[in-house]
Amino acid sequence: MEKNAKELRVHKHCVNKTNNTYCISVVESGVLIKTTLAGMPVTSSKQLRTFGLLSVKDGSGNKVTANSELAQHFMSTLNVGDLLPEWKLSNNPVIDMETGEETSMFWAEPI
Repeated sequence: MEKNAKELRVHKHCVNKTNNTYCISVVESGVLIKTTLAGMPVTSSKQLRTFGLLSVKDGSGNKVTANSELAQHFMSTLNVGDLLPEWKLSNNPVIDMETGEETSMFWAEPI
C-alpha cells in the first residue's frame, strides 16, 4: 500500500439490538491534514479519521446474527486495529433508522 493511501481498520465489534445482527465498526485513516488556521500553516496532530460500518452476509447469503458461528468467529479473531485490505469506505452514508437522517459514518464495501 502506498504511503499516503487510506487504510481501513477494525475499530470495534457491535450488535444491532433491534434485529440481532452483527456488524464491525471500522475507521479509515489517511494522511495528516495540512491547512491554515488564523492565517498560519498548521498540521493536524492526528490523521483524519472517517468512521463506518461493515455488515456482511454469510456464504449462503443469510444475515449474520450476533449468535451465528460467523459472528462468533469474527469476535474471537478480529482485534481493534486489524487492517482490512480488501475493504474500503463507500460514499453511501449510514442512515439513522429513528430519524431518517444521515450519520457521519459510511458503509464499508469490498474493493
